[in-house]
Amino acid sequence: MDVRTTTLGEILREEGFERCTVICDIEGTEVELVREEAEVLRSAVDVLIMEVHDRLVGADTCARMLHSLQDLGFEVVDRLWDTVVLRRVR
Repeated sequence: MDVRTTTLGEILREEGFERCTVICDIEGTEVELVREEAEVLRSAVDVLIMEVHDRLVGADTCARMLHSLQDLGFEVVDRLWDTVVLRRVR
């Protein structure tokens, strides 16, 4: 079965959202989301709630992803086990 893929940027454009909150639990693919959608995250996302998967992607990869989010202007405001809440501050 073919499944159409999309991007966060495409969803925001198609639905007409300028700002949003993203909640994701995508089993390790959060690293790819941050890498591929960095500019969309920086420009359109106010709050990002994500489950991170240190055990799937490795602790170093997860730490680099969180550092990348800080570089994009996010700060961690809460973390409970694997769930991290980030807020864009700039």
